[in-house]
Amino acid sequence: MNLPIQPVSQVHKMTWVFWITLPILTGSMIISVVLGTNNSQESGIRFEFSDFLRPDTLPALVISGLVLVLLNRIKLTWAFTETGFYFTYFPFVIRKRHIKFDDIQHVSIERINPMRDFGGWGLRFSKTWGKAYTTSGNHVLRITLKSGKILNFTADPKTILQPIKLEEI
Repeated sequence: MNLPIQPVSQVHKMTWVFWITLPILTGSMIISVVLGTNNSQESGIRFEFSDFLRPDTLPALVISGLVLVLLNRIKLTWAFTETGFYFTYFPFVIRKRHIKFDDIQHVSIERINPMRDFGGWGLRFSKTWGKAYTTSGNHVLRITLKSGKILNFTADPKTILQPIKLEEI
């Protein structure tokens, strides 16, 4: 069987997560600024843009911006090389993690239900199915290590059409 020579790279396609998170973070920022302003009874509510840049609201603004940027930049990359398997999952796993073929017991493509099996997409853990690095879809590349650890990575069945057996690697 031919293994993917080029790295398989996938981005988090669930833009709805981004568009749901954006108004929540923006709304909470506006509420914190409005409630935190020094309002006088005679002038009513005073709201100025400089209120966002106050020392007590600036950290929340920076953290909200970082969360939005990171949500929009989630990217899973994995590949088989001559020596084994490597993966990254930005921004959670930045350095390439390498798994030697000697440490791998079994590799297969499996159909999953992300909500039932892992509680959704992203970096997830299941007692039954191990750790999952998923971006979208319902197929994973499942790697069982000799240590008993199970790793799951989003896989497009069009890229890899049949189960991969370690003997064929």
